[in-house]
Amino acid sequence: MSEFNEFDQQGSVPNRETGSIISHAFEMYKGVFGYAIVAMIIYIVGGIIIQSLTGFNSAAIMEEMRTSGDYGNFRYWETPGFSMYMTFSSLFYCY
Repeated sequence: MSEFNEFDQQGSVPNRETGSIISHAFEMYKGVFGYAIVAMIIYIVGGIIIQSLTGFNSAAIMEEMRTSGDYGNFRYWETPGFSMYMTFSSLFYCY
């Protein structure tokens, strides 16, 4: 137990200088922001691919909902390709 030092090296710790702390925080911010951008691009491309495979057209559905004006009684499950789109997208978005 005397050689237990797991908590001693848990990542990079900046020096105790203002510039070093700010640059370290900015590097961490870029990493988190970059991860979010990449995830968003993957989800958008995946959604487009799933829509093209299933034949579901979300833009046409939104336009139809907008023109009908009755959002509460709109029947999503009766739209062509919606159930297949939901099945594929739920499998894609789980990972």
